[in-house]
Amino acid sequence: MQSKEYWQSILEMSLELRHLRERAEHYADRISSISSPNLSGTPPGGHNEHSRVEDAASAHLDALTAYDVKVAEYREELEGARRIIQQVKPARYRRLLELRYLEAASWREITRALGYKNKNSVFTAHHWALVHAGKHLTFSG
Repeated sequence: MQSKEYWQSILEMSLELRHLRERAEHYADRISSISSPNLSGTPPGGHNEHSRVEDAASAHLDALTAYDVKVAEYREELEGARRIIQQVKPARYRRLLELRYLEAASWREITRALGYKNKNSVFTAHHWALVHAGKHLTFSG
């Protein structure tokens, strides 16, 4: 595996975890935003129908479970990437790599978070951050 492929696989894992976390948050928001129950005395639909709260709670639990499963599956790889990133100096390169690969931040988010003027300056810093990280990256062959 080459350095580029390694970091791409770390990014894909982090993107998947971010998506699953956002999905769980979406269902948590749905649970809290559902209006009060039907108090009219009229039963909802049929006898097998679940309430919207139950459906949202079930989906939330499913999303949390999927997230936990993926965290466990990716733990070793992500911790390895975190150890490599922690060795990178200077700190601004370290933070750039954390944002991009461990937090799956977009280039726009990184530009704003780190105060870069534009994407080109982020890309240049990213290149040098990967050069620094590459000093600590080894592959068994």
